[in-house]
Parts: sequence; structure tokens; C-alpha cells
Amino acid sequence: MCSFLTRVPKTLAVATLVLSACGVAQAQYYLGSEIDLVAGFIVTKFAMIEAGYGHFFRGDYIKQTWSAIGSQDADWFYLQTLVRF
Repeated sequence: MCSFLTRVPKTLAVATLVLSACGVAQAQYYLGSEIDLVAGFIVTKFAMIEAGYGHFFRGDYIKQTWSAIGSQDADWFYLQTLVRF
């Protein structure tokens, strides 16, 4: 696995930072890197809310392959609930 994972667990919250810089030896096939920031809050013993942000840095392969349509880095946010039965 080519990622670095740091967790800071607490009684009511979990914060996670994931850094990934995966690539192959030949830069022409390098897809890119991603960074994610995830935070969660335990609402009850059955429910949790999680929010996150991610950014994908496009690599040489994406830049070359999708240059005709103007490829760009990607950002996303999400909010989810987890209910356990």
C-alpha cells in the first residue's frame, strides 16, 4: 500500500489525514496523487456523522491524455451518516 495514514482517536471524534503519492517508475503513466481530510463525530452509540474533503493532483498521464478537453485537478467534499444496527 502506498499511502500514509495518521489517526487521532478520541472518545467522541476521530480525525484522519490520508496522504497518497502513488506512482509507477515511468512518469508518463503516473495518474496523480490524492490528499484527503476526514473528520467524524459520534452522535450516539448507533450513529456517527462524517465529513471529508479530498483533492486529486493530476499526474503526467492525465495531463497528456485529457489535454484536449482541459483536464484539471479535482476537489470534492462530502457529508455522510453511519447508522449501526
